[in-house]
Amino acid sequence: MATKEFKTYINDEGMEEEFCVFLIHGHSDKWQEVSRYIQETLKFKTIVSVEEFTGGSILQKIKNAVWFQCDCAVALLTPDDELNNGMLNARPNAIFELGYCMGFWDYHYWDDEKLEPVIIIKEKRVQINSDLNGMEFIEFEKGKMTMIWPRLKQGLERIYNSLKAKKSKPKQAIPAKVNTELKKDFQIIKTYLNTRGWHNITFEKLIENVHSKFDEGYILQLIEAYPTKLTRTKLNGKKGVKLVK
Repeated sequence: MATKEFKTYINDEGMEEEFCVFLIHGHSDKWQEVSRYIQETLKFKTIVSVEEFTGGSILQKIKNAVWFQCDCAVALLTPDDELNNGMLNARPNAIFELGYCMGFWDYHYWDDEKLEPVIIIKEKRVQINSDLNGMEFIEFEKGKMTMIWPRLKQGLERIYNSLKAKKSKPKQAIPAKVNTELKKDFQIIKTYLNTRGWHNITFEKLIENVHSKFDEGYILQLIEAYPTKLTRTKLNGKKGVKLVK
């Protein structure tokens, strides 16, 4: 149940739920400043990766927090490990959790390509893994953490407002008169994929190669009508549909 301490939104079950941020960090205690700012100033609940986990499988606890409790993530990358060549890296556990969260929330917020549900805060001295090249970071100089607060606030409030707006929209029922048509079009997609040995296809190719009447809204209707047989996915960053076997 939500408290009045933190900001809330209405979830899929119609219940009030606290907006929650998963906070990733390494050895530096700077995460405490970030957590205090998020909770006391922005009024968003946080779950701190290492602080919350005692015993058991760390991966399972991360999954439980990300899947069932949190709505986005903030990763604080600090210079915790010095390599033989003098480079300063973030802790491997922080990079692992960051990658996990990016994969999960990229799918979760798949229909909003402009939204960045994982915010990366980085001290400037930290060397970045090549896999993260091209990502946008909120950078700060050593000892000047508070300079990033306006950008962190902007990023988190954008996620919160997007989620709040999305959840406030009532789901549209599928008209009974189109059920027959949906069934026929589902079979068309299923046959097209099965004859080619494929499990998924982008919306773009589906519209271009399968049926010109399809558009994004209609494909989403099909997915909603057949939730155990079709699911949303992403293929090379493009929206797609996957046939569930």
